[in-house]
Amino acid sequence: MRPFKTNELKVLADVYLYSLLLDLPSEAEIASQQVLSERFLNKMSLLVRKNHKKPQNWKRILLIAAIISTILLASASIYGHREVIVNFDTHVYKEFTTIVFPQTQEPSAPTNSSNTGWLPKDIPHR
Repeated sequence: MRPFKTNELKVLADVYLYSLLLDLPSEAEIASQQVLSERFLNKMSLLVRKNHKKPQNWKRILLIAAIISTILLASASIYGHREVIVNFDTHVYKEFTTIVFPQTQEPSAPTNSSNTGWLPKDIPHR
């Protein structure tokens, strides 16, 4: 017996698998012999109905996420809120995470007083 080459083995395997495929019954023959119970059909129709309703839930979740992100972005445009959002400390522990916001008594935005160091130099001031 002579040894087979790799490409010959591939061809032999393909021919054998094709002959096995020809021996299989067609899908129409298999479907004609299959009998599904009423219980199974009811459960499948229930699953199809539940699956059909999911896109509405995703639309609702997407709408809520858009509203929340709009509110957060709008509050970040206000100086006082932006400072609180930006200036916080996060402490991560094994079981939980704490977020600490600084508690200051002084105003966060500069006030209009005699100190005008925060104004740009090209704007005239009194």
